[in-house]
Amino acid sequence: QQRTVVLAWKLAEVELVREFAGTDPVLLLDDVMSELDAARRAALTSFIEDITQAFITTTNLGYFSAELLEQAHVIELPIEGTRS
Repeated sequence: QQRTVVLAWKLAEVELVREFAGTDPVLLLDDVMSELDAARRAALTSFIEDITQAFITTTNLGYFSAELLEQAHVIELPIEGTRS
């Protein structure tokens, strides 16, 4: 629950920057999808689709919709000792 509150706070900050600066900030999220249930993942995905610049790390691309992945520039890094 604490992580959900922190995420909500971050997203509120994004909205404040949008409102007062008139531009989107760069959103950085580190493997946040694995911490959320399906409903919250869907809500976050919807929010991310409106962001101009976002850097998101994940261990599972399946958390993201096909539509979002089509819009994104995805970089996959192989785990050391495995083949990509």
